[in-house]
Amino acid sequence: MAHEFDFLNMNFFTKAKVYPGSIGTFRYRFQREGWIGEGTLQAWVYENISFELAEDVETATFDWTEEGIAALRGWLLQKLQERGSEPYSPDPKGCGWDVGEKSMSACKDDRKWGSNLRKGKNLEGRQEIRDIWRWGVM
Repeated sequence: MAHEFDFLNMNFFTKAKVYPGSIGTFRYRFQREGWIGEGTLQAWVYENISFELAEDVETATFDWTEEGIAALRGWLLQKLQERGSEPYSPDPKGCGWDVGEKSMSACKDDRKWGSNLRKGKNLEGRQEIRDIWRWGVM
């Protein structure tokens, strides 16, 4: 039976130092230190938002060996089961792709706010900035 993380092997981690990824709304990130056989692989799983803004983060470190990568795969599968995943939706608020029952006027404020943030206007509140990233209104 194929698993979501079967692609992870010894050579996968030689391509770059940092690897972000996702399965729907389940987000993960890897960072390697050192080299095959003597290095380590650090893994993070986090909420469906950018890594830099995430607050709900779990991390673990594994040896860069066959056994370490097998343990990494197992840890990721466990976290995927615990956290769950939903198919990615580019517009969960219904503000542009499929308006449905929500009026466009309710969405214009969100878009204006995102526009103000992009223009560098001072908008206070980490939670509000996190919501902008989460709902993709930028």
